[in-house]
Amino acid sequence: MDPLPVCRTPILFRLSFWLWWWCPYAVVLSLARMSPTSNPVGVAAAASLPSLFGNETDRLSLLHFKDGISSDPNGALRSWNKSVHFCLWRGVTCGRRHLDRVTVLNLTSLSLTGYISPSVANLTFLRILNLRTNQLFGPIPPQLGALSRLRSLRFGENALSGEIPSNLSRCSELRRISLEYNQLTGQIPVALGSLPKLFYLNVGSNHLTGGIPPSLGNLSSDSLIFLGLRDNKLTGGIPHELGHLKGLQFFALNINRLSGTMPSSLYNLSNLEVFQVSTNPLLSGSLPSDLGNSLPKLTDLIMGDMKLQGTIPSSLPNASSLQIIELYGNMFRGTVPGNFGTLEDLRNFNIQGNRLEAREPNDWEFLTSLTNCTQLRKMCIAFNDLRGELPNSVANLSATVEQICMGTNQISGSIPSGIGDLTGLTRLGMGQNQFSGSIPSTFGKLNQLVGLELGPNLLSGEIPLELGNLTWLSELFLGSNRLSGSIPENMGRYQKLQRLDISDNNLSGGIPQKLFTFPTLIELNLSKNYLEGSVPSRIGHLLNLRSLDLSANSLSGPLPTALGDCQGIELINLNGNSLEGTIPPSFKNLRGIEQVDLSQNNLTGGIPEFLQGLEFLRHLNLSFNNFIGEVPRGGVFASANAISLLGNTKVCGGISELRLPPCPLLHEDDGSKGARSTKVIVGTVVGVCVVILFVCFISSCRWMRRSKEKIVSTSSFKSKLQRVSYHDLFKITDGFSEDNLIGTGAFGSVYKGILEGGTTVAVKVLNFQTQGVLKSFKAECEALRSIRHRNLVKIISVCSSINFSGQEFKALVYEYFPNGSLEKWLHSERGVEMRTLDFAQRLRIAAEIASALDYLHNRCHSPIVHCDLKPSNVLLDDDRVAHVGDFGLARFVPETSSQNLGNQSSTIGLMGSIGYVAPEYGLGSPVSTCGDVYSFGILLLELFTAKSPVDDMFKDGLSLRKFVEMNALTEKVMDIVDPSVFPTSNATELLLHAAQHDDGVFSTAKMEECLISLMKLGLDCTRDVPRERMTMGAVMKEIDLIQKSYLKA
Repeated sequence: MDPLPVCRTPILFRLSFWLWWWCPYAVVLSLARMSPTSNPVGVAAAASLPSLFGNETDRLSLLHFKDGISSDPNGALRSWNKSVHFCLWRGVTCGRRHLDRVTVLNLTSLSLTGYISPSVANLTFLRILNLRTNQLFGPIPPQLGALSRLRSLRFGENALSGEIPSNLSRCSELRRISLEYNQLTGQIPVALGSLPKLFYLNVGSNHLTGGIPPSLGNLSSDSLIFLGLRDNKLTGGIPHELGHLKGLQFFALNINRLSGTMPSSLYNLSNLEVFQVSTNPLLSGSLPSDLGNSLPKLTDLIMGDMKLQGTIPSSLPNASSLQIIELYGNMFRGTVPGNFGTLEDLRNFNIQGNRLEAREPNDWEFLTSLTNCTQLRKMCIAFNDLRGELPNSVANLSATVEQICMGTNQISGSIPSGIGDLTGLTRLGMGQNQFSGSIPSTFGKLNQLVGLELGPNLLSGEIPLELGNLTWLSELFLGSNRLSGSIPENMGRYQKLQRLDISDNNLSGGIPQKLFTFPTLIELNLSKNYLEGSVPSRIGHLLNLRSLDLSANSLSGPLPTALGDCQGIELINLNGNSLEGTIPPSFKNLRGIEQVDLSQNNLTGGIPEFLQGLEFLRHLNLSFNNFIGEVPRGGVFASANAISLLGNTKVCGGISELRLPPCPLLHEDDGSKGARSTKVIVGTVVGVCVVILFVCFISSCRWMRRSKEKIVSTSSFKSKLQRVSYHDLFKITDGFSEDNLIGTGAFGSVYKGILEGGTTVAVKVLNFQTQGVLKSFKAECEALRSIRHRNLVKIISVCSSINFSGQEFKALVYEYFPNGSLEKWLHSERGVEMRTLDFAQRLRIAAEIASALDYLHNRCHSPIVHCDLKPSNVLLDDDRVAHVGDFGLARFVPETSSQNLGNQSSTIGLMGSIGYVAPEYGLGSPVSTCGDVYSFGILLLELFTAKSPVDDMFKDGLSLRKFVEMNALTEKVMDIVDPSVFPTSNATELLLHAAQHDDGVFSTAKMEECLISLMKLGLDCTRDVPRERMTMGAVMKEIDLIQKSYLKA
């Protein structure tokens, strides 16, 4: 068959020779343009193209670009090889007239990691260069200025650094420059203002400094439609020259450090649709009265957090397309225009934080007008000077409205009951006003409410029973009103409640037991009421409770022993009641307590010595009770400013600053009977002391004998620590400079340093501004003091001192891991060269982590629960051996209860990191080793899929576990596994597998089998019911079997 039938079509004979020469070229090219997968002939033909025509410069330039890519997890550049013509390479397009010249390079959203090679500048016919949404780092090559035909440059959403090359201005055909969401520094080049055809410039979300070049106003007035400079560090004023850009549609300068006055010329940009200048606190000015007429096409007006003055223009609604009006945080005065109802598309209306007024009923017309805005979602008018009664028309707002905030005004009158018909509301804020009357029972219909704030106000009457229907409530604030009656029992239905404040009212009766069944409750304030009875014993069920205030009531009975079960509580205020009895011994379990006020009660007995052992206790008020006996001297009692003992006339001793009478050694009676009693007492005491000393001597001998057999004892731990001072750490970290900063966390920052002996260390410096930091420090010291394992991070020293400013300083010094955390290997940060782990390495890492957890759970003197296992807390050494670290949340649990959830004690409620924390912790369950097993299961799934449990893809009920469950147990398992686990780049390994297993297929099959087993193991570890999960010992054995099976293959 004739291979080129098209060339046999009858034509003029005088053209036959020309077609004879041209047709093979044209046909091969057309075949080459077809998809290689759909036209194998095209692929074969393409292989011969270089012999017919070609351009070695473009091909080699592309290959040099490929050399700069260090990681290509999706195999996007796999086709870039000699077997395929470069015009067929993925992302490459050649020209129509110049068939062998590259005109488009489009590699967007491919997760490429590496740098941009300057060789791209050799693609002299390039018109479009699109590398956005990758992980490219390093500078933008200045050589790109040589691309005279370049029209579109899109490098957004990478991690590029350095300055914007000024010679991009030589690319005279440039229409679009997109460099947003990078790490670019320096100033915006003045020369960019000389690009005659530029219509789109976006350099937002970088670290650019300096001023806005006035030269940008020289860009073609009709061409430039998009100017994005948001979220930088730009300073100075806004050049009035920008007002020359008559074609501008999008203008974003928000989140900078601009100052001066808004140029009036900007308000003449009649084509402007989006105007964003918010969060420039030093930028001032006013809005022109004809703003709505001069900017008729506006859709977004965002000018919050500035220093704008004057009034809100009544012409603003003339911009009939407005969807967003945000003028919050300014100094606007006067009344709010009443004609916003003409804005049919208005969604957000935020004017809070100004000085706007409403004195007469007519001043509220704006609210009535907003009822015509059928798309309204959010209305915020809080923090103004609005007075008078709230119009009933508020109930006619759109059914789409989700948020209404009008707090901190001076609105009076009753709350319109019709608000209860706005059933789409999720947040309603009406506090800090002067509302009176009762709480409308219709609020019970707002069953999507998450937050309700009605205090302080002047509300009276009882709390409506209907509020019990709001089962989605997370925050309920009814405090500082005049509410009466009792607390409704059905408040116990708030199973998602975190904060409840009904303080400073006239409530009476007892505290309902059901009020103490909220597993998520963090703050409870019932103070300043007339509540009676005892504190319910079920208070111990509030395992997540941080703050309890029941002060200024009429509560009686003893302090509840169960309060000692709230081990994460930080504040207890029970003052001004009639509580009796002694401070229960269970209070010694309140290891996180910081403030306790038990003043003005009827408490008796001695002041327990264990209070001085509560190391985080900073303020203790025991005044006006009936305590007796000696006052301790340690802990909180060591500071006279930290404690109050006024009104306790029978206490003695303590530190001298308290000026208490000394405690008598003995109470003697007159006469010989008293003398004889004294002798008997002294003799008895001496005898008992002798016996105690003898017993202590025998016990200490036995203890010393046993301590020699321990792996690591307290003394050996301390003796092996290298002593370092604050001065030493300051010196080796160059004054804790940012150059040596290698990471930050919830409780502090980590710096790199080199000790005098040459040992490289990581220094974790605690941040005392973070609540709970001392607890974290103690937990980490306690855990590291008694453990040693090859897969646990080794501590080198501890520093507890005073810094040069006289402030408290605490730091932990660890061995340094140059390979960083496992998280950085699984999810490479932008700007950091991506490194990969193959299947065998990940399998070994999983086994090492499991071994470390098994040691913590089963091979320590008391089981230790890590409580925060995640990839960022797993460090890799030079040989990529895994070491589990960060014991800031670690907890010791009794051996008998480490697997028995019913008997465990917890030192804190919800703990860990989102995505990894066991679900039972969110319901208030105590700490257990089962929680670590769950975290390990999530980590195991992430290890082989490289998908974080908090990835954006996991929403609408889809989680990492469900994602794996839907795919891993089917033939799709290989589709969800991280492509980099396959050792395709290791030719030696492939040859070995092929040699051992015929055609090499069995290796892949065995890997797939092992992957399915690992995914099943991860699913077993992450079961919802803790008791159904495997133990770490069983997990370790299972991984060992999988590892052996793979190695045998």
